[in-house]
Amino acid sequence: MLSLKHRRKPSGFLSLMLEYQMKDTIPMKFYDITEEYAQEAATPVQETEHDALAHYFELLITRLMNGEEISEAAQADMAQQAGINPQRIDDIAQFLNTWGNE
Repeated sequence: MLSLKHRRKPSGFLSLMLEYQMKDTIPMKFYDITEEYAQEAATPVQETEHDALAHYFELLITRLMNGEEISEAAQADMAQQAGINPQRIDDIAQFLNTWGNE
């Protein structure tokens, strides 16, 4: 039986392939939003955070486009699912409010 707890993080070629697959599955528009957010974020965004942030934006914006109300608990769940630092949640909400009003 395989356990994810005991697996090592992929490195080298495998890591690059996993990164490519992530970018291949998340539409580029969410990476564009991530780039805009990175320019305006209160805390600098590291390159290693881009995939997780793009995934978070995809989850969040998809729900918003579906007309769903998003609670703080739902934001925290999406942050955990995407793998972003929960401290970014409020900053991202502020960014999206400003971005939506432009």
